[in-house]
Order: sequence, then structure tokens, then C-alpha cells
Amino acid sequence: MKIYLASSWCNDHIDEVRDILKARGDQVYGARQIDYTFPLNIHFGQVSDFIAALNEPQAADAFSRDLYELVACDALVCILPCGRSAHFALGFAVALNRLTVLIHDGAEPDLLHLGVDAVVQPDRLDALAPALAEDEISRRRTGGHRLVLDPRYFEKRDRVTMSQPTPYPISLTGGNISD
Repeated sequence: MKIYLASSWCNDHIDEVRDILKARGDQVYGARQIDYTFPLNIHFGQVSDFIAALNEPQAADAFSRDLYELVACDALVCILPCGRSAHFALGFAVALNRLTVLIHDGAEPDLLHLGVDAVVQPDRLDALAPALAEDEISRRRTGGHRLVLDPRYFEKRDRVTMSQPTPYPISLTGGNISD
């Protein structure tokens, strides 16, 4: 199985989780494998500096490589605490309908964490293997939280003059997040 590992570079659990996944025979890509960081001497207070940093060829290459691995993965494991990039990857994986597992660090939940398939505690990493089992992938995809997009919401319309609010275009189907 190809697994995208999303987390903060300084998370204490990355190596342990990567070792567990590799011992299962999984191909693992992600945290601490990315060889690009933005230059420290740039001040991102100005939009022009922010955009210039994103437009650096090395940044574009790193983004392309990350996005390729994210699209190619079968599952994403996100280790909390993590930052913006890991949460972007988590949301993207949910939108791609990949199996997603969140390793919980004791922090309060975020509403968008409802999109994940399973939550595992860092002191119970033995629960990671069952959450990523092949039969669990198909079971969760048919009965777990999956996003359903209503294409009518995205039709062109004048939203300013609408008298009634429209229903949200996304809903969750199926059961609860498992642990």
C-alpha cells in the first residue's frame, strides 16, 4: 500500500509511525522526506514576497512531487500536531476519497476532522495496522464518512439576489469515525 505521511517536521512520532508502516511492507512518502524549505531571510508580510517564494522553481518542484505522491497514495496518515501543509494534504486526501487516519495528540478536534476514516492514539499505534487493512479500506469507503458533492451547488447563478439560502453542497454519509 502507498501511504502519504503528513505531519510537522518536528513531530516526535514520525519515525516510529514510518517504521511501523514500512515493517508492514507499505511504501511511505512524506514528512521529513521533503527536501525544500522556504528561505529564512524572506519576510512574508508582503503579498509580493509570499507569491515570489511560492513561484521559486524549487518550491514548484517540491509541490509537484508532493502532489504527485498525494494523488498516487492509497491512504494518508496524518500525525497531530501538524501545520498548514499537512492539513492541506489531509483535506486533499479526503477529497480524493483516500483512506485517512488521524493520529490524535490530545488536542481539541477541528470540525473538518470529521472527514477522516479513523483516529488512533499515539500510545496505541498497534491500532494503526487494523485501520489500514485492505478490507477496512473497502468497508470504510462504503459505510464510513465519505464526502458527497452536490453538483447543483456549483452551477453558475447569481448568489447575491438569492432569497433563500441553498443547502450546503457537501454532506457526510455513513457511520461514525472509528477508533
